[in-house]
Amino acid sequence: MANLIEKAKSLTMSRRRFLGVTAATAAAATLPGCGLSQAGSSTATADLEEKEGKWVPVACWHNCGGRCSNKAYVVDGVVVRQKTDDTHPDSPDFPQQRGCNRGRSQRMQVFGADRLKYPMKRKNWEPGGGKKELRGQDEWVRISWEEAYELIANEINRITEKYSNRAIFASNAGDFGRLLSLAGGYIGSWGTSSWGSWRWGPEKFGMAEGFFEQSINDRMDLRNSQLIVIVGGNAAWSAAGNPTYHYLQAKKAGAEFVVIDPIYSDTVEVLDAEWIPIYPTTDHAMFLGMAHTLLVEDDPANPLIDWDFLHKYTVGFDEDHMPEGADPKENFKDYVLGTYDNVPKSAEWASELCGVPADTIKELARRIGKTERVALLTAWGPARTHNSDSWPHMFMTFGAMTGNIGKSG
Repeated sequence: MANLIEKAKSLTMSRRRFLGVTAATAAAATLPGCGLSQAGSSTATADLEEKEGKWVPVACWHNCGGRCSNKAYVVDGVVVRQKTDDTHPDSPDFPQQRGCNRGRSQRMQVFGADRLKYPMKRKNWEPGGGKKELRGQDEWVRISWEEAYELIANEINRITEKYSNRAIFASNAGDFGRLLSLAGGYIGSWGTSSWGSWRWGPEKFGMAEGFFEQSINDRMDLRNSQLIVIVGGNAAWSAAGNPTYHYLQAKKAGAEFVVIDPIYSDTVEVLDAEWIPIYPTTDHAMFLGMAHTLLVEDDPANPLIDWDFLHKYTVGFDEDHMPEGADPKENFKDYVLGTYDNVPKSAEWASELCGVPADTIKELARRIGKTERVALLTAWGPARTHNSDSWPHMFMTFGAMTGNIGKSG
């Protein structure tokens, strides 16, 4: 045990960092120079309001990716109130980066009565678990940082000695992972549970994953769209930044909206969108059905597929454009048509799986194929399912089929 503690100390890691980032640490990190004080009553707050303070830029630590503007008004080291972006007049061409209610309520979170300020343990917990039958019922008692440090180090040693280091699992462990590596190693994780298969798949076939890098048009370009199709996304309820604002600007400019989602969401309501309900995790089947519709109905007199784009910028769509050395029978077109497996991925086939009527699948496919500027947008939710690595591939293949990649709108 002492050996593990010495290794931990050699990393110059504080006890708080060793145990994880607590709310107190978060407050200190995100309200720099503000202290961690709060007025204890409405009277005290009113007194502070009469004093002169200053607005301090602070981070919004909610992990949505929006990075919206957040500011705290500080008087005598006390955060009195918050506000968001007001640095310039709001306009569609230069929108304010306004935070949501969750971001603007961080003052209440930092100073909340239920915030943990020190380590605690279950009263009847002992090394190995103690009285496990009391989980969920046991009292919590305060312990010192030194005791918490000792307990965790002892448990890591006990588990690794009894079960080996493979019994220790740590996901996105950071500096704690460095410590565990010095103690003999641990089981980590690969990938992400946040944006699912979009994290690693798209870059393998020429697109960005959509978080750290982007390969889609800027949100302001939505105003050039004639039709916007949203799959599994509810931006009016949960989204990074302010996409709903830009959706509304697109609607004012004449864009029509279709939302494919298992639930009738706030986004459907706000945008007055056409709602297509679908069984969860079956988006891929529906898009295969739409791809089949495009293939069987495409005709020079009724063009639905952008063959020039497919032949110039993609490989693998049909047997004449396969990568060198690949089996020609594995092309996408013949898979959809059922050429070799005798299972056409028709709208009727898809309907049995996804619950969307076959006529609805066909009509949406035709509508997308005949519309010049279509924004195809999917949230990460559909890619958080078993075998979902194929969903980004399917979604971008459909975008390539309809020529809705690399152009305005």
